[in-house]
Amino acid sequence: MFHRRKLVKAACMFLLLNTGLLAACNSSSPSHIKVSEEIVKARFLWFEYSGDDDEFKTALAKDEFRNPILAGYHPDPSIVRVGDDYYLVNSTFGFYPGIPIFHSRDLVNWTQIGNVIHRSEQLDFDGLHLGYNGVYAPAIEHRNGIFYVINTCIGCGGNFVVTASDPAGPWSDPIWMPHLGGIDPSLFFEYLLSWRHSPCSTRIVETTSTSIE
Repeated sequence: MFHRRKLVKAACMFLLLNTGLLAACNSSSPSHIKVSEEIVKARFLWFEYSGDDDEFKTALAKDEFRNPILAGYHPDPSIVRVGDDYYLVNSTFGFYPGIPIFHSRDLVNWTQIGNVIHRSEQLDFDGLHLGYNGVYAPAIEHRNGIFYVINTCIGCGGNFVVTASDPAGPWSDPIWMPHLGGIDPSLFFEYLLSWRHSPCSTRIVETTSTSIE
């Protein structure tokens, strides 16, 4: 009987102690808890992804190819032919390295050989929104042994041209074109002209050779 009473008393004390702790926790008002309202932003040194779709595990016949030829995150392609070689660039927005460049001999099989934006000092993407800032719709051209990519950096400078003698790089620092407004510019070398598109019009703007070399 004595031991039973001691056990009951110990159990009661345990319940009272826990009840007190719960009451103490519940008595803390939200005003006593300091919660930072600052938005915490994640920062990544490197981000990489790869696909693993069963579609690409199926062998193709010699006269077949897959469409799109570059699946995944490769929007706004621009292609230039130089002899028997084809070179392709596409948008990368606020991601770095930017504007990958691909090589092909048949317009079907493509191999990435570099990036047009491959040095941080070329363009400053720091703090840009990855989805609607950065580099859109680049256009690639070739003339007299020089490759040109003209593009717009939304939120980071406007329209610019970069050049390279080897499409694999290195590519030059941007040559900014403040006189060329709008977005999605392209180069037309027959008369050394460039054009720009705005929501209401398309204009052709003459460009001197020294401004893009």
